[in-house]
Amino acid sequence: MGRAFEFRKARKMKRWSAMAKIFTRIGKDIVMAVKEGGPDPDNNSRLRAVIQNAKAANMPKDNVERAIKKASDKDTGDFKEVLFEGYAPHGIAILVETATDNNNRTVANIRSYFNKASGNLGTAGSVEFMFDHSCNFRINPTELDVEEIELEFIDFGAEEVFSDDDGILIYAAFESFGAIQAELENQGIEILSSGFERIPQVTKSLSQEAASDVEKLLEKLDEDEDINQILSSPQSIKYIMAVWPNKSTIYSEYVPLTMQAQIKDTLSKTDQILNFLRSAKSSIPFIAVRSKFMEEKKNAKLYQKLDTHWNQLGAFYAYRYFMEETNDVLGIVPYNLDDFSISYHDESKGDLLSMLGICETLSFSETNPTLQLTNNNLTITKSEGKYKNSLIFKNEKCDNKLKVLIFRDSFTDALIPFFKTHFYETHFVWFDYQNHIVDTLKPDVVITSFVERNI
Repeated sequence: MGRAFEFRKARKMKRWSAMAKIFTRIGKDIVMAVKEGGPDPDNNSRLRAVIQNAKAANMPKDNVERAIKKASDKDTGDFKEVLFEGYAPHGIAILVETATDNNNRTVANIRSYFNKASGNLGTAGSVEFMFDHSCNFRINPTELDVEEIELEFIDFGAEEVFSDDDGILIYAAFESFGAIQAELENQGIEILSSGFERIPQVTKSLSQEAASDVEKLLEKLDEDEDINQILSSPQSIKYIMAVWPNKSTIYSEYVPLTMQAQIKDTLSKTDQILNFLRSAKSSIPFIAVRSKFMEEKKNAKLYQKLDTHWNQLGAFYAYRYFMEETNDVLGIVPYNLDDFSISYHDESKGDLLSMLGICETLSFSETNPTLQLTNNNLTITKSEGKYKNSLIFKNEKCDNKLKVLIFRDSFTDALIPFFKTHFYETHFVWFDYQNHIVDTLKPDVVITSFVERNI
């Protein structure tokens, strides 16, 4: 009871702290807007935009009105927007947007944060060119068509228009903010919120250790009340490599004697990769289930008899071992076999029959298991991706919000029913790892999942 209370209290305090920081920032924005254009929103477009953002952040109306009244007072100090540039550890570019009424204090504080985190505070222009300065608007989607909005607002500088669950988003260059705001108001389209972003032109992937070094600096900066926004260029992606054993590796006793000797004397691809990763002192988790399967095969049939692929029971054991071994990275607790109902079906086809050229002349059949998750209250949607044989699964009820990209082969297909239940968004892309796909999708986790023979 005590622990649970403390946990809920901590979570609540964290949420309140974040809310207080947002309200403080909006309060500063109100002061700057009023000092610049006066207290009347009808005659001050910047103030109108700030008020819209205050509504979007659920800031009480009384708080907004008090902030406007206080900002109108001549004795209220003015805030100035100052941009700081520098580098975090490992060469990561950092932009720090501030609103301060004491520039000397802010400069000293930010310099100390960079120094303590082994970073470097740079001069004006040293980093800013690496970021695209853009503006955005979120509008009420009621009775509006995304394509029509896009066509209409291209002339006003809109570069990208799309919809999500919370409305329609318009992205444009920084300079187009005023023109787009004016046209939206002209057409009577409700603006839910608006703002500015600096988007890095290039991102850099970091190891977990390097990402932790950068995070230390970002956390210190985030605690400073003068800082409105922190922008950086890293893309901290977690990488996991899984290599699944060939059927001949697990059931070598059924391989012809001449091939058994060859298999015995040859270093497997799994071992070759493992040796390489060790020599390179790689921190990438490497999952290989060979030893696990050698134990499990004593109790269950793991591969199809007429096919080179594993059956769904074998895939389950591979999935379970994968999740156990990557728990410190993904934090996923796998299902138990008891969580599934198992039914059996007869099959008469398999790739072994095709490769032997006997599928048309002789008739064979075998019984294989099918696993079905019981007490399943998940809502998972499936769609096709734009890459070769790619599939996208979204689990809207998933708490972790992880976007996972899995490069797969035919062995991974049997893992899809298990993996898709654990992540908010899972992309399965056919075959070889490709950098441009990673750069486009920007996943939190990248998994390569291939059988030995495909390496």
